[in-house]
Amino acid sequence: CALQMKKDSLREARTATVRVRFYAELNDLLVSEIRGRECAHEYPAGGSVKDLIESFGVPHTEVEVILANGRSVDFSYIVQPGDRIVVLGPGPIGILCAAMARLAFKVSRANAWLSIPMLFFMAASSHFPFLSGQ
Repeated sequence: CALQMKKDSLREARTATVRVRFYAELNDLLVSEIRGRECAHEYPAGGSVKDLIESFGVPHTEVEVILANGRSVDFSYIVQPGDRIVVLGPGPIGILCAAMARLAFKVSRANAWLSIPMLFFMAASSHFPFLSGQ
């Protein structure tokens, strides 16, 4: 009994349960049971999202956008237990999401650069009162 429990825990350690959903034309490449809905999938722990997508029979060349837990990721992303993976194919939705992901990346970088002077003046105003108008 203890040996069986050890085998089960090793099996669980080597696999990850992830939730996967495909959108747009990618549904045409899936088996009918999982088309248009989210499904739980047992996947080897430490595997890439590219291998996960291809395990469903979807060629990675057909994928436009991959979201892991709401964040845009690339094919090298390592799947973690409990991840929610959304895969978008070509089409208006996939193209729109790809453009939005690129824009979000640029905006986040701009915000980081703009916050540096703001932090400087916040810290400097406590040491140099003339900066705060006092």
